[in-house]
Amino acid sequence: MSKNTVALDLLIGAILKLGSTHSERENVLAFIHSCYCGRVLNYDLDLALASLKCLSEEEQHGLIVWAIKNEEAAGRNLPASA
Repeated sequence: MSKNTVALDLLIGAILKLGSTHSERENVLAFIHSCYCGRVLNYDLDLALASLKCLSEEEQHGLIVWAIKNEEAAGRNLPASA
């Protein structure tokens, strides 16, 4: 199995574990975008952290990497970190 296939499987698994409600997924993604992509978005911190606890470390990492790559692909370059 290729590295990309494993990463995609982790991402899909993470999204499915976030529940069937669109709002839970959006809240977690808003949290990730705010923390890792430098975007200021509204989210419920307690709910986002509770949702992320349902994911394995690998699934969390896959979701975060996917969000960052999406930001970069959309042309919103991230500022260089120190």
